Amino acid sequence: VVINVGDGGVVIAWVDFRNEDAGDIYAQKLDSSGNILWDASGVPLCLAEDIQISLNIVSDEAGGAFVIWQDARNFGGSADIYGTLIDTNGSIPAGWATNGNAIAAEGGQQNQHTFWEDGTGGAIIAWHDTRDDEDENIYMQRIAPDGSLLWDAGGSMLAGSVETQDRPKITPDGTGNFIFAWRDKRNDSTGDIYAQRVDLNGDLLWSNDVVVYGGEFNQRNPRIKKASDNGVIITWEDGRNEFAAEFKDIYAQKLDLDGNLLWDANGVQVVSAEYDQINPRLNSDNNGGCWITWEDGRIENHPDGDIYVQHINSNGVPTLSANGNVICDQPGFQFSPLVKLSGGDVFLVWGDLRTGSTGMYVQVLNSAGVTQLAQDGELIYYGLDGDALNHKLLPYGDKQVILWEDTRNASIAIQLYMQVLNTDGSLDLTEDGEPITLMTGYDQQNMDAHLEPGSDMVTAIWEENKADKKKVYAQAVDLSANSLWNDDGLELSSEDLEQYNGQISYDNGSYYTGWSDYNGNFMDPIIKITGQKIDASGNLQWGDEGILISERDGDDILTDVVGRYYIWQNESWPVYEIYAKLVNEDGSTADGWDDNGTLICGAEGTQSNAKGIITPNGLLIVWKDERNVAVNSLDIYGQLISEDGVTQWADDGIPLVSLEGDQSLSNFLYNDGLVTVWEDFRSGSVYDIYMQKYNDDGIQLWADNGQEVVVKPTNQQVPFITTNNSEYMVFWEDKQSVSNTDLYAKMFNADGSTYDNWPVDGKVISNAIKNQLQPLAVTYNDNAYVIWSDTRSSGKTDIYNIYAQKVGYLTNSIDDEEIPDQFNYLRQNFPNPFKTNTSISFNIDVDQYEDAKVKIFNVKGQQIRSIDVEENQIIWNGKNTSGKIVSAGIYFYKLEAKGLKTKPRKMLLLK
Repeated sequence: VVINVGDGGVVIAWVDFRNEDAGDIYAQKLDSSGNILWDASGVPLCLAEDIQISLNIVSDEAGGAFVIWQDARNFGGSADIYGTLIDTNGSIPAGWATNGNAIAAEGGQQNQHTFWEDGTGGAIIAWHDTRDDEDENIYMQRIAPDGSLLWDAGGSMLAGSVETQDRPKITPDGTGNFIFAWRDKRNDSTGDIYAQRVDLNGDLLWSNDVVVYGGEFNQRNPRIKKASDNGVIITWEDGRNEFAAEFKDIYAQKLDLDGNLLWDANGVQVVSAEYDQINPRLNSDNNGGCWITWEDGRIENHPDGDIYVQHINSNGVPTLSANGNVICDQPGFQFSPLVKLSGGDVFLVWGDLRTGSTGMYVQVLNSAGVTQLAQDGELIYYGLDGDALNHKLLPYGDKQVILWEDTRNASIAIQLYMQVLNTDGSLDLTEDGEPITLMTGYDQQNMDAHLEPGSDMVTAIWEENKADKKKVYAQAVDLSANSLWNDDGLELSSEDLEQYNGQISYDNGSYYTGWSDYNGNFMDPIIKITGQKIDASGNLQWGDEGILISERDGDDILTDVVGRYYIWQNESWPVYEIYAKLVNEDGSTADGWDDNGTLICGAEGTQSNAKGIITPNGLLIVWKDERNVAVNSLDIYGQLISEDGVTQWADDGIPLVSLEGDQSLSNFLYNDGLVTVWEDFRSGSVYDIYMQKYNDDGIQLWADNGQEVVVKPTNQQVPFITTNNSEYMVFWEDKQSVSNTDLYAKMFNADGSTYDNWPVDGKVISNAIKNQLQPLAVTYNDNAYVIWSDTRSSGKTDIYNIYAQKVGYLTNSIDDEEIPDQFNYLRQNFPNPFKTNTSISFNIDVDQYEDAKVKIFNVKGQQIRSIDVEENQIIWNGKNTSGKIVSAGIYFYKLEAKGLKTKPRKMLLLK
């Protein structure tokens, strides 16, 4: 809220969530040039616990301001009204408590407050009061500059008839007294409009409350302003014309100082158009009339309202077009209009969602109602709405690609966006990212994404309801977000079924996708899994409908696609089983695999959320397992299955972690063995974080029952692990703060021990206000790049943005003492292991590029490829000097450049 305080400055007060989710009250003063006059962080007016909301503000007529708010600090969280005075210097005067004085703190609720300065340095307030829960009334109070309350303790009664009186509004009448309007249900349960006049002693000046309008049907939401020729003008929403449909029109009435109605006894009809006309606001002209503006749904109905205006002269006659002049009828929602007069002109300001996010627009009218600015108004300010959700982090050498589901245009639709992050923290794309498809007008959600090193193609799959049912679509873009397939998404199947849980992966130049299909028959449901292959040009390879992956009894719910492997859970309550299947490039079932999926785990209970990773020995699958739910234990199990479909570990998998309490897997990777990290409830009171490494037989290699990552008296959750192929970095949500979640990290040696230079409880990555959540990380050149969901910009409602940070491993990954440190320029390839392409990067000067080469060797020491250096990175595609794809296995590479020798590094090529 903001108020002109009469010395050329304004005071602004707001609800601030920097300290707690419930919110506090702060204030600031600006001079006429916009300079900040008080503390740069704002002056705290109330830091009490619990909720403080619904601010109102008036000038103290001495350069300061009274601020009041609704406050839930008292017993039971009831709504009371508190307030304070802040003077022209930003100080709280004597008589006012540190966190504000109680203005109305009776039993029940005190809310819906209205506020005005009293003309003597104090202020008058009225509010809706439920201290008598069977007879809701309106009370009022006068506040002195020293904080004392000048009327009855607990407030003086303004409107106390039977039934409910609510929604009070106040205006001065020009004589030192005040007139209130409100909604009153004493004679009509749907509400009428009443008014009363009050002096500075709190006395009622009219012998009876004035019935402004008492006809049938709903009258509500009154607004009141002093007329320039004394008296007041009141406007309200009125349901008399379209009562059956409960739509509202706008009416108005003028009262003199004695409470006489000056216009038509039934009120002046400001607008009576189709659908709703609501939320009127008014201001007086200089001739006894007024200007009224409102939200109008006559074209498409709310929530797609437009902005209209009408002028009523002093005799109650509308002077503009019947039912008002349109100010803005752009697509989308225009809302919360205000009208002010200055210098003979009429200023209209409103919120506008024409582009999806909220902008503030203005229009200026002359005294005849003729617009002076561009049609539909001019933009004053624009900011992004909504959230960045379901973020993905895709590594690409020295660039990290981030995708997310973006609700900035949620009034139109949720859309997929991307951004490219460089190693120096700069961004390649437009600030706040760019969309990967055209706006379709339908929500794009539940996205999965993939970026194959060396391909320059970012691919994504998602669900969208553009065909009157949810279906999966895919898109490929380059690193500049240019579409490479279909501009608004590639439909993957023409089959007329609901589709969800889309997944995408890559193998040998093509993209493999899958999803669950639902026939929509509640009485006889069929949920099966379908796959589709897409070539690099966006052509469907398995027909218009895709191919059947599995249709078992029960529901087949796809959970992952890894290369050409499909992984899913089959749900036949109360048993959920895990299945997998490898397909050939033509979509047929690979030799050794069951056509309907090979059973990975058929144990009792629920097995779910299975994910996979390709290893030198086959597909490693890890899942959440509840077979021990009888002892209140959620465990982590795994299974290794060879390329020819033979499970390598015990039937139904082996327990990777099976302890008391729940162990919930966060993520895992393969680095000469499976490395997992999880949140662990073995303490029985809080979640801690552990990790473990297993050899290819599933045997633990680190501490029994897991290596401690962080164990504290508070919850630590959602860990994520990444590696430079030697050391490990773990990130997590840390909840040691009372109300907020921070982001921490900790580094570990190759044997799982804590790196010496790191704190035992981890290092703070971000402890900004509010919450840092859901970390994802990748490694490049011995630096970890982490992104997370961040609510630091939140107010009353959390707003989720994406932030990033770069964290060094702080170790030299080449430890050959015969090689001087200054020659350690060669980095570990990424990804490793890899199937088709891998990135090898290094750090040499441009003048060393000439004659520089990366040489690749097999395990016999034979050179199979030499690649010239043109920049500080090369891509190896798994081919030898003759252009033939080499066999899977271990390879070594080294960098040779002028004056440089490097120790070879190891990499693993998979089939």
